[in-house]
Amino acid sequence: MRKYRSNASADDRVAFFVEVAEGLGLFSETAELAPPLLAQNEELERVNKERIGKERLLLNHRVKVRFADFLWDSAVRSLMRAAEIADGGTRGSVHAAVFPNGIGPVVVPSGAGQVAPAKAFVTALKASKAPGVDELRTQWLPKLEEALGTLETAVDRRTEAYGAVAEARAVEDAACDDHELALERVMGQIRAIFPKDKRTWNVIFPSSPRRSRRDEEDIDIDTDAGE
Repeated sequence: MRKYRSNASADDRVAFFVEVAEGLGLFSETAELAPPLLAQNEELERVNKERIGKERLLLNHRVKVRFADFLWDSAVRSLMRAAEIADGGTRGSVHAAVFPNGIGPVVVPSGAGQVAPAKAFVTALKASKAPGVDELRTQWLPKLEEALGTLETAVDRRTEAYGAVAEARAVEDAACDDHELALERVMGQIRAIFPKDKRTWNVIFPSSPRRSRRDEEDIDIDTDAGE
């Protein structure tokens, strides 16, 4: 009597139960065991589809974070060029006042790691009393605040999506475990109904699948600052 591997994918588990349920239905002694297996299959299919949907939605949020990061960097680089123009085409006192440590610390971080430096930069720009900064601030502060708001929203929504994926994976893992327990119960029942009857067992139980548990390539759910 065969069963799938403990790391079998949800698809393989469902396919296995389809065959087992069909086999059970062919024998009057075991036909009543089939409906509970089919109900278990429906539940696993449902949570599997939910997990896949949430993983795909996470991909969309990842792109939105990259785009928001791009918008922030673009706004900062435009401000830098404006500061150079205010300094007469070079990096003088205005540029030094706006970017005391250079542009790198403001644009090099990305994703979630960009939010704190971006907030600090906006706060410093608001507070600056340096000559020549007022005009730049009037023109560029609204654009920077808009870009920062877009970045914060994108990062927050991606973080929520990471959490949704983690939860969906946990639910699917539990459903897979329940599925396997149901299979083991049926195997015990078949042994009791058809003791040592391997020919009958081989009708009911298919060959075990060889694929891994995940249906698709895993999505990393670590909330890296670099994404």
